Amino acid sequence: MTPSSLLIRGGLLAGLAAPVWWIFLIFFGATLVDGYSLKSDFISELAARESPVADFMVGAGFVLTGILYLWFSGAASWTLRRDVWAWIAGALFVAAAIARIAAGVYQCDPGCLPSPESSEQLAHRQWAAVGYLLMMLSALAWGATGTRHKGLGHLLAWCIGACTWGLVCLVLMSVHEDWQGLLQRLAAVAFNMWVAVLALALLRQPAR
Repeated sequence: MTPSSLLIRGGLLAGLAAPVWWIFLIFFGATLVDGYSLKSDFISELAARESPVADFMVGAGFVLTGILYLWFSGAASWTLRRDVWAWIAGALFVAAAIARIAAGVYQCDPGCLPSPESSEQLAHRQWAAVGYLLMMLSALAWGATGTRHKGLGHLLAWCIGACTWGLVCLVLMSVHEDWQGLLQRLAAVAFNMWVAVLALALLRQPAR
């Protein structure tokens, strides 16, 4: 394999590894903090200022997975480089990855209390919201792109299903506050696992 093909394959593998690592962290991290509730506490509280695992969650979670997603985005678009829609979907995913990193850099206040909140927490919430939106748009764009290529037609159903699942969980968070931590994690599973499905499908594509 040439260096460029190794770089592309590494990027696709990053797209397979990053969502699995992120999902593992948001569940496992809850066991590292005394008094933290997997059921009712936000993911962001693990990375909030003064959290005992804040540096770990920001660095190994938000930033690392964001960087891996940037690598994957370039590799995925290059794999289907003759299709302009692949570059549009890739650009949306790049923006989502940047939003993930920014949401980690701008940390919550201790406990992520809604009021009063610092400007840093406000920035965190805004980047997180933008990230969710961009992940959904990117999923739909990649799903639509898949319909144009042999062996990738199943992606559209996966991506629509993931967006629907994630969106329902986010809406339910505002209704069932006692379950908001678990519902947010279920949304995160939806918004990240479609990436792994896409990465696996592209790894199976013949060299172009």
